[in-house]
Amino acid sequence: EFTLKFVADDPLAQSSQFMMPFWIGNPKLIEMQLPKDLPQPIDEFGKQVVPIPPALEKIKIAVKAPGAQRISIWNNWEQIAMSRGEQGDLSIDLTALGTGPVRLQAKAETAEGKMISSLPVWISIGRESDE
Repeated sequence: EFTLKFVADDPLAQSSQFMMPFWIGNPKLIEMQLPKDLPQPIDEFGKQVVPIPPALEKIKIAVKAPGAQRISIWNNWEQIAMSRGEQGDLSIDLTALGTGPVRLQAKAETAEGKMISSLPVWISIGRESDE
């Protein structure tokens, strides 16, 4: 990921930040799959977002990364679940993430210490599907 941070040269030092993800390599090196019983993604300003019903407090996300020593799920820059091995179903406490749009991404660490990241998935917690 490439992050740009702009800071104004004024007494308040106002700032804004822009993150641009990019991927190099085979996206199949690590796969993340949300539960199949969730609502279908909806389009929100050009990105696909999976609406999570308000009553749902936890979900299990399947992660698979052949050859990995450790797999994990991240919300932006914060690790929220981790497991040893190359695959597993990681439990995510949705109440700890708050409401609204949330960016989730799976990461894996190889025996050589290299980090592999999946494509991100956006969910929106606490919104009913627009079906």
